[in-house]
Amino acid sequence: MTKLLLSVLTIFLVSAKCYSGEIDCLARVGWAESRGEPLEGVIVLMQSSMTRAKNDHISVCNIPANKLDIPKSMKPVFMLLAREVVSGRLPAMNDGSDSWNSGKLPRQPGAVRRIVGNHVFYAKK
Repeated sequence: MTKLLLSVLTIFLVSAKCYSGEIDCLARVGWAESRGEPLEGVIVLMQSSMTRAKNDHISVCNIPANKLDIPKSMKPVFMLLAREVVSGRLPAMNDGSDSWNSGKLPRQPGAVRRIVGNHVFYAKK
């Protein structure tokens, strides 16, 4: 019984650590990729990042933009948004998009799903 409880606790702690890491990475992607965008653009970008990670079977931490540090004054905001996106508590606003770039047209083949601020969001083909 004790071994079973320890195993369950270990799995829980590892999952919590992974979940926390995903939130931090998503917050960094959001900061790096959406600066200057309205709140809607930040959320759509974070949701699109999660869709990309799911579609490509990778961690959101493998999206290259997660390397930039968030300034201390902005970190609580981006961490809160990332936590809400990862938890699924926010309504889906990305319309299935998994890619984005600045401008009004996709740089890769794909169907445009949304345009928010200076970014176009699309689903890769």
